[in-house]
Amino acid sequence: MDISKTTYNKTKKSQNATLSQLSSNKNTETLHILYGSRTGNSKSAAELASQYATYLGIQNKLVDLKTLSLSRFLEFRN
Repeated sequence: MDISKTTYNKTKKSQNATLSQLSSNKNTETLHILYGSRTGNSKSAAELASQYATYLGIQNKLVDLKTLSLSRFLEFRN
């Protein structure tokens, strides 16, 4: 078997397990998606991540780093 194919399959299994864990926690915790952007690229990526999390049934919230205080950051669990 090709090494790259084996690596891909292991990575895919790991990603699916992680998504499964996140989906099972969908009603208990909020996934905080932090971003910092000058040009808008990071914000766009964060919005896509948020949409995907919502699609998976994971409660999430986008947080702009320029508005985030250290005390609020320390309250996040993920």
